[in-house]
Amino acid sequence: MKRATLSGSALIERKCRVFRAKKARTYIGRHVYGLAAVAFGIITLVWRNVNNWQQIQALGDVHHREILVYIAAAVQILGGIAIQWARTARVGAIVLGSFYLIFALLWVPRIVTEPRVRAAIASGVRRYLQPSTSDADRPLRLLMRG
Repeated sequence: MKRATLSGSALIERKCRVFRAKKARTYIGRHVYGLAAVAFGIITLVWRNVNNWQQIQALGDVHHREILVYIAAAVQILGGIAIQWARTARVGAIVLGSFYLIFALLWVPRIVTEPRVRAAIASGVRRYLQPSTSDADRPLRLLMRG
């Protein structure tokens, strides 16, 4: 069987059509992630009680903790807004990703120092790594464990 070949201009036209179709695609995940970041930023501004932020407590006795809360809210709101537009989406994603990475790393001292937290994490990991009697019942076990 011989494949039909496209002439140069037809091939270019086809590639342009594919490119336009890809470019016109809406990336809804980016928009949902950005809107969630904005919502969390607004929630942070509304409930600005520093004692609820366990990650900030890991920093110890820091003066003016309220400023950290306002900075966190501003980063979330501005990063979430930046993700909404294609030109600034990459910068917004980097800002939010770095922000969430920093707050995730602030949990590490608590995980290391508190045996209850360490035991809970180990228990959860063991549950997921536990060998199954059969792979057919795995989805059912995951639903039942909930």
